[in-house]
Amino acid sequence: MRKFFVIPLVIAVIAGCGEGRGRFGDTEPNSRIEDANEVSFGESFLAKIYPEGDRDWYKVEVSEPGYIRVQASDVTDELDLQVAFALYQEWEANTEQRLRSWNRLPDALPVHEEGTYYFVMRDEWDNSYSEEPFQVKVDFLEEFDPYEPNDAPEDAKLVEPGEELDFAIFPLGDRDWFKVDVPGQGYLSVSSRGVPSGVDLQVRFAVFDEWASPQVNHLRSWGDVPDACFIPGEGEYYVEFRDEWDNSYSQTPFMAKIDFIGEMDIYEPNNEFTDAKEVMAGDTINIAVFPRGDRDFFKINTTQSNTLSFQARDVPSAIDPQVAIYTVDPDDMNNLISQSGWEKFPAEFVVEPNSEYYFCIRDEWDNASSPELFTVRIE
Repeated sequence: MRKFFVIPLVIAVIAGCGEGRGRFGDTEPNSRIEDANEVSFGESFLAKIYPEGDRDWYKVEVSEPGYIRVQASDVTDELDLQVAFALYQEWEANTEQRLRSWNRLPDALPVHEEGTYYFVMRDEWDNSYSEEPFQVKVDFLEEFDPYEPNDAPEDAKLVEPGEELDFAIFPLGDRDWFKVDVPGQGYLSVSSRGVPSGVDLQVRFAVFDEWASPQVNHLRSWGDVPDACFIPGEGEYYVEFRDEWDNSYSQTPFMAKIDFIGEMDIYEPNNEFTDAKEVMAGDTINIAVFPRGDRDFFKINTTQSNTLSFQARDVPSAIDPQVAIYTVDPDDMNNLISQSGWEKFPAEFVVEPNSEYYFCIRDEWDNASSPELFTVRIE
């Protein structure tokens, strides 16, 4: 009886060890990039983070543009598993050329050239470990975004105004740059459709000069799509897309469009009081509050009257215009002193006769705009 039980037990242990080495991509030691274990796309393997502070390196061969995606399952609650990607620099003092910093799994690395790519896994804070193995799968995704690589302004793709762009925010933290040639003063307007759920698409606008410092001059900060930006003149302008918090992404492409709208407001640019256009009492002006956040400054010299009044008509339904008045600070000619709060139209202000004032028109909450002109009467 003893002989019967001992022999199968030995055989089972030997078979188990052989199977473990084949199933475990985590064949130690692999805590250094030069000791990385080679794995294949589409095949699952077992790994574990043990002991505390363990790092496990792997490598895969890539032959075409696309993405290396690393996923894990059956991860114990003790671990906050992260992955990073690198190239191996055999003859450098630092053998790791980091391509993508630590992110939680699943994560993916865009690759644009064939070669051997490396990835490493760890516990997020290097203070937890588990002897329990987890499943890891490495997939290769063929490139599905025709504009990649365009993660930087120097790689921005030239597109035509009005052209429909079909692209994706993928992987995590993806930025997509485009550039357009603009014929003159006006606005670049960005719209989208079919944006995947979970992706909060944002856009900002810039000019790029590789010889300047800084190379990128942002014309407008990040804003939700749809959005638009004032363009001061002809030239090449850049448009950058992202997810709002860089924490969502999707392989599903969506449509976006960058349109050029010629200048419709003869008083632009007048977003700063130093660019204020001079008007007179009794004038009627046609203006637009566009794009979102637009402020229109004007300068006026009062007459004998001690009041200054404003009326508006044909106001687009999208906006709620307001007006406020200012004077120049006598102690600092580069600043204005507020002489009123924001008032809705029609509005009337008490002023000093024969004095210089500035007034500004905006949307009430700076969150709406319209390219349609409306009329303002000043008396």
